[in-house]
Amino acid sequence: MALPRRLWVNWPPAVHAAEHKPWQLAEAVTAGLRVPRTVITNDPDSAAGFASDAAPVLYKPFRAEPVCLGGKTHLVYATLVDPQQCRSEAIRIAPVMLQTQIDKAFDARVTCMDGHVFAVAPQAVGGAAPVDWRVDHAANQWQVVTVPKQVRVGLLELLDRLGLRFAACDFSVDHSGVWWYLEVNPAGQWAWDHPLRDAIASAIADALTGETTRP
Repeated sequence: MALPRRLWVNWPPAVHAAEHKPWQLAEAVTAGLRVPRTVITNDPDSAAGFASDAAPVLYKPFRAEPVCLGGKTHLVYATLVDPQQCRSEAIRIAPVMLQTQIDKAFDARVTCMDGHVFAVAPQAVGGAAPVDWRVDHAANQWQVVTVPKQVRVGLLELLDRLGLRFAACDFSVDHSGVWWYLEVNPAGQWAWDHPLRDAIASAIADALTGETTRP
């Protein structure tokens, strides 16, 4: 970290801090983005009450950390839970984060680099939007989507607040066209086969060579 901060994409301490989902969500609200109803608790009664009142509800991990089970590495995805599951005494051991599931028309992965915004939407082969599109990545086809101006402004303000030059950001878009902020991934994936991959690569290359200009 002895290099000047302007040479990092992203600055490591900013990445570590921004990966904390509760801080992200609070800053997203301040930046004017719409965030689904969310609760963080280690009280089973509170968790069950929220799961009942705000159904359908998803369990969301605090960080995108892999876990090892039976000698195999797994990622924890957004998972539907019901009130009975949320009454588990195991919740007292550590807090859980629960969030209302958006009745979505589609998801959007929005990649940002120094103010440039690139958005694509996954379309599952079967047509139905999955709970978490990352579970079966290979089943998706991708199309370019346009981020509404107000959402774009709020997202870039959020990244400024988090101290990030680059981020891969996830949204769900409901059937009324409302964009709901889900999370920012400070080191998120972007290089799979989709229509904007080369444009993102060029933007990152320009940033690393000092040739980028903010739009």
